[in-house]
Amino acid sequence: MKSFIHLFRLAFVLSGLFLLPSCTPLSEEEAEYLARRKEESEFETSFGESLQTGMERTSAINKVKEWGKEGETINQEQWARYRMGDEDGTIVYSRWDARKRSGDRYEVQFLYTVLPPGEDPVKKGFVWTVDNVIDQVTGPRPMNLNELGSRTEARSKNFQKERRLQHTNKTLE
Repeated sequence: MKSFIHLFRLAFVLSGLFLLPSCTPLSEEEAEYLARRKEESEFETSFGESLQTGMERTSAINKVKEWGKEGETINQEQWARYRMGDEDGTIVYSRWDARKRSGDRYEVQFLYTVLPPGEDPVKKGFVWTVDNVIDQVTGPRPMNLNELGSRTEARSKNFQKERRLQHTNKTLE
C-alpha cells in the first residue's frame, strides 16, 4: 500500500513538472477580470454581513417588543406606548433602534420626542439589553442625556444610513 502511495506522489510531482512550463503570466484582460471578480466577491460578502446584522437587529427589537415580565399582562411595546402617553405635551417622533454591543449582545432603544406646550422639544427614551446566547432580555431603564445624543449626531447617522441604502440599491440595479 505504501509503495502505491509513493508511486502516486511521484506521478503527481512529475505531471506538475511537465505542466509548469505551459503556465504563462496572466494577460491584462485576465488580470482585470480577476480584479473585478475579487471586488464583486468582497462587496457580496460585506452586503451579506450587513444584511445579517440588519436581521439580527430586527430580531433583537422584536424580542424586546414581545417580551413580557413575569406576572404582567402587557408586553414591552405596550408598556413603552403607555409610558409615552403619560407625557405632558405632544409626541412628535418615536422609533425603535438596536445597536450591537458585543458578540450576540444588543442594546435596544425606544426613543421619542415630546413637545411640551410653549417649551423646547425634549428627547426621552428607554433601553433594554438583549443577550441572544442565553435568550435573556433585561431592562427597561430610562436613558440619560449622554445616551440620547445630539440632533446633529442623529442626523449624521441617518444621513449615513440613507447613503448606504442608496448605494446598495444602485449597485443591485
